[in-house]
Amino acid sequence: MSPAGTFSTALFSVPVAYAFGLTDREDDSCYVPDSRMAGRLAGEHLLSLGRRHIAHITGEAADTATTGRERGLLSSLAEAGLAPATGTLRGDWSRVWGAAACHRLIDSGARFDAVFCGNDQIALGAESVLLASGRRVPDDVALVGVDDWENVISGQHTRHLTTVDMGLAALGAAAAAQVADGRGAPGTHAQPCTLVVGATTAGQRPGA
Repeated sequence: MSPAGTFSTALFSVPVAYAFGLTDREDDSCYVPDSRMAGRLAGEHLLSLGRRHIAHITGEAADTATTGRERGLLSSLAEAGLAPATGTLRGDWSRVWGAAACHRLIDSGARFDAVFCGNDQIALGAESVLLASGRRVPDDVALVGVDDWENVISGQHTRHLTTVDMGLAALGAAAAAQVADGRGAPGTHAQPCTLVVGATTAGQRPGA
């Protein structure tokens, strides 16, 4: 998932704050998830589990969410003296792409023991291919997604997929509070996110 698009508030005469969207005016206030933080959280979590060969499958290259999450992952790997297992695999945000990209990753022959996926749909597609190939998740390959849609959609608070919750409720509340207050700092306000640990990383710790 990524910010919905770029808008303009030039015609508005009342306080406006954008939640999960960007505008083309520097004096507008935009509240968006901290995508770089999401990538860092995922990378740091996988590293803490002893994973050292981390691949990345994600969405469109021009998307700000894509670039932020990738930069966060790369910075966490660099601080550990590591590089990604392969170049970033970029496509769309679908489960179909996640499966296709995972096939490509396996066929490349690259060594990998974890995959950070740009969203949960990509992660679920990748998981289906990993399991079909005989790889165990998470013992052989750990998976992390982004969005926490499993819980949002089902409402059952399950914990199958390890993911990053982008904190959309708090993001919306922050934007609404600024509108109610009638003033606020212009610019883009990156809101913090949190890691939600599930079964796709909670298995056996591999050797380094």
